[in-house]
Amino acid sequence: MEEQEQNYSAGRTISQEGRGSDFPPAPAKKPKSKRNIILAIAIGIGVIIVGMGIVFATGLWDPVWNPLRPSPDKVIMEAINNISNIDRMRTKVELGLEMTDGTEGKTKITVDAKEDRTDPQNPKSQASFDISFRNGGIELVFNGEARAIDNVFYINVTIPLVLTLQLTTYGIDVSPYVGKWYRFDPGEAGMNLALLNGGTESEKIKNEVMDLLKKYPLFKTKSKLRNEKIDGNLAYHYLVAIDPKNAKDFLFNISKIVQEELGSLAPAQTNDEENMKKIADGLERAGEITFEIWIGVKDKYIYKIKGDKNFSVLSTDFAQAREVALNFKVLFSEFNKPQEIIAPENSSNIIDLLMPFLQMWFAGTETGIFYDGTKSCGG
Repeated sequence: MEEQEQNYSAGRTISQEGRGSDFPPAPAKKPKSKRNIILAIAIGIGVIIVGMGIVFATGLWDPVWNPLRPSPDKVIMEAINNISNIDRMRTKVELGLEMTDGTEGKTKITVDAKEDRTDPQNPKSQASFDISFRNGGIELVFNGEARAIDNVFYINVTIPLVLTLQLTTYGIDVSPYVGKWYRFDPGEAGMNLALLNGGTESEKIKNEVMDLLKKYPLFKTKSKLRNEKIDGNLAYHYLVAIDPKNAKDFLFNISKIVQEELGSLAPAQTNDEENMKKIADGLERAGEITFEIWIGVKDKYIYKIKGDKNFSVLSTDFAQAREVALNFKVLFSEFNKPQEIIAPENSSNIIDLLMPFLQMWFAGTETGIFYDGTKSCGG
């Protein structure tokens, strides 16, 4: 009996295992279609291209090789036009000259200027300046300030004490004049300078200059540099060079405009061929002139200009050439922001400043002996 139950149990287990083997096998995975894979890759590439286009176009990432970057030449011309139409801004200039041939000599000039041309009939400007000369261990520093309001000019100059004392030894006491405001009014002097008039005349001259810049572009881009931020504003950064041929034609035409506007006040005129030769010779001696320029990505304003140049100049006795290193930096800021420029409370006519020197000169021409003890040619 027990043996039959065991057989029955064994048979049931075998039977159950047999039924289990009757279930169908799991379906095998079908391989993906090559067409679907290619489509997915194409969509991915398209998304990347569109994304990069958006990033480049919006400037979120703007590498030097960005194919959607605007033409540097167009950006520069637009920036020059924009800066010429700004009525109010601030400009800082740093200029340095240093002898590089082993001789001593260093000059540094800094200017901090602001202007307000919102009223064409009453243009205003103001500039403070510092000029230092260093030679042989001695440094002389001059500083002052100049203002122009309604075509009246004001100036205040301070000179070094050592120079004041040196002039005293020649009988010239400048202490009463140093540090005081003096004015020059062209109207009081009976002068009518067209270049100083506001309104349509200034607009006409500006348009003529811009037309010349378009006809003779002064700058050619040598390379596009990495963008930088100037005062928190993202700016294009270019290395540019002066185009000597266009510069020659531009300067020649500018000289003609100046002569036409100044009229009888202009220097003695020379013929066109001589002018062109002088300009060409000057540009040839200067050699290649390059500098860096930074232009706002959004507003297309010029924010900064920087450059340096080594060149040769003749010494004062024309005996030999001197090697000089020039460096400069110009910063533009406070575009279209209010600028407070007012006339000095107290100022004297500049004739009062010049009269003592004129009297000495006239006295010297009559006696043949000048204030420094030298004699005139006829004395």
